[in-house]
Amino acid sequence: MSHQYRPYIDLYVQLNVRNKSAAGECYVRTETCLEALMDAIREDVSALTLLAEVLCLLDMIVNSFAHTISTKPVDRYSRPELTDSAPLAINPGRHPIPESIHSDFVHNSIFMSEATNMLVVMGPNM
Repeated sequence: MSHQYRPYIDLYVQLNVRNKSAAGECYVRTETCLEALMDAIREDVSALTLLAEVLCLLDMIVNSFAHTISTKPVDRYSRPELTDSAPLAINPGRHPIPESIHSDFVHNSIFMSEATNMLVVMGPNM
């Protein structure tokens, strides 16, 4: 049996060499880009860490409020209506988190005006 030369084998070898070369160049460029990205991140890592902590805390608060509100009767809570004018009246004042923790929660009612612009709220919920 004789061996015959097939020209497509040479073409296949050439394409394989080009493919390996292109893959190597791709790896080098990717590494360069990733190093530049890491250098940029290192400069702001403390700010990014603080941002992550704040977002985690905010997520916990929002989800905790949402869960508490969704499991309690809706008419017990209301969204405050804030205005620029006095007075400020909250009656009865409730907070969903302590109220869900303490079975003997006592609401706090407050009234503030220009004459009474500071309050210290104390009681069994604290």
